[in-house]
Amino acid sequence: MYDVLAGLVERGLARPVPDSASYRPQPPDVVVQRLLDVRSRELSRAAREGDELAARLMPRFQQGQSENGPLDYIEVLRDGKRAADRVAALAADAQQELIAMVRPPYLAPPPAHKAEVNPAIRQRGLYETALFDTPELAELVRAYAALGEEVRITDHLPLKLTIVDGQTVAFNLPDPVAAPESVTTLVVHHRMLAQAMCMTFDAVWASATPLDDWDTRAPADRQPLR
Repeated sequence: MYDVLAGLVERGLARPVPDSASYRPQPPDVVVQRLLDVRSRELSRAAREGDELAARLMPRFQQGQSENGPLDYIEVLRDGKRAADRVAALAADAQQELIAMVRPPYLAPPPAHKAEVNPAIRQRGLYETALFDTPELAELVRAYAALGEEVRITDHLPLKLTIVDGQTVAFNLPDPVAAPESVTTLVVHHRMLAQAMCMTFDAVWASATPLDDWDTRAPADRQPLR
């Protein structure tokens, strides 16, 4: 107990009573001010150390601003929700054309009543026939078509991708070891890759069936499209 009291005296929070083994607390206003003085000194020391650290780091920071990484144009997204949000943001920023191949797995598709199509751009979508096995997804595709998207159906798509304005490509690569729904999404800002992907899209588009024609077929006639 006397060690604790000695510590309080050293910090100016208590005082010994002369000619006695007793101690008395300092008045509250004195205690508060001394605590504030301690904290002020701590903050001043932290500010000085922060200034010194910033001064040491600034040359390295400035050097890094003039250097570009060799793969700065590639984004790697492993979280499904984050990937879906990123692709949606890219699509929302399209200025001329938005094209997409849609196949499983379906990452966070919106409900049909929240479907949106930008009337100022051309939007085309290729969808696998397997999508129509899920009523909610089939309704979503028809909602896109009703809003102006050009829709075609095919039995098989090589991968799931989105191409924005012929210069940015987002595509999914399923993990070859993990579960089928585990995918990595790559976003590549590279016009040459986008052109190559557009050629692939157009080749599949040419042989795919327009949604209106596909809908007029009887279910038994909807054979795989090859």
